[in-house]
Amino acid sequence: MRILENGRSAPTGVGSSGESGTRQRIDLAGAWLYSLDEEIWTEVKVPSAFDVQGRVVFLRKFTVGESLVDNFVCRLVSYGINYESEFYINDNFVGKHVGGYTSFKLDVPENTIQPGSENVLKIVVSNLLSARNTLPLRQQIWGWRNYGGILRDIYLEAVPRLWLESIQVQATLEGDLKRGSVRIAATI
Repeated sequence: MRILENGRSAPTGVGSSGESGTRQRIDLAGAWLYSLDEEIWTEVKVPSAFDVQGRVVFLRKFTVGESLVDNFVCRLVSYGINYESEFYINDNFVGKHVGGYTSFKLDVPENTIQPGSENVLKIVVSNLLSARNTLPLRQQIWGWRNYGGILRDIYLEAVPRLWLESIQVQATLEGDLKRGSVRIAATI
């Protein structure tokens, strides 16, 4: 099996909301453990790509402060995991995602992340091709390689307990171009 390791996050600002006065980012790039059978564990640097067909389990330990858990809501953000992935924090199911090169966010349920103690993020990744779930349906002759793994940035995003989401802006302009209006709809 061949592993192509990067182990570093993309430079700040590349495709991310980054940190601000109201938002924090807990970067999960770097040293992880992986296993093909959940018995023998080996260190790997994430992001990385695995040249193997099948299921790989990844583990990452992290700690957060009490103020973060008390004042923020966490989301798990990933920019690419190939292909199907399931997420667990401290053995609590957080969510599932299908799609190798699409970014996504998963809301972390309340009381899942424990302040001050060591938390464990477990990601089960499968890149098996199947006629039911994937395109292409099987490996193509002389085609691309079906790398598996955590291919791009992954981090926890901590946002205040009150935030705006699903913002829609609609602007209209009168025919005389002297007056207009803006309609904003958002979820708080």
